[in-house]
Amino acid sequence: MSEHKELAVVVGATGAFGDLLVEVLGVRRELVRGRCHRVPPEAWSIGSVPASVLRAEEVAACARAAAGEGAA
Repeated sequence: MSEHKELAVVVGATGAFGDLLVEVLGVRRELVRGRCHRVPPEAWSIGSVPASVLRAEEVAACARAAAGEGAA
């Protein structure tokens, strides 16, 4: 992902997170602070299984699709 696109994703996510806090907690938007901290897949888990293991096939399928393999 390009650095520009990555920044757009972070900006969108932080905006959406702020919206959620305002809506659910009823806090004033100007009091909301946030930080995006990236965590590599091998450092987090889904259902106690490392994400790098659990999502390995999904990542491989995306790579194959990007390379034009496996197209119908």
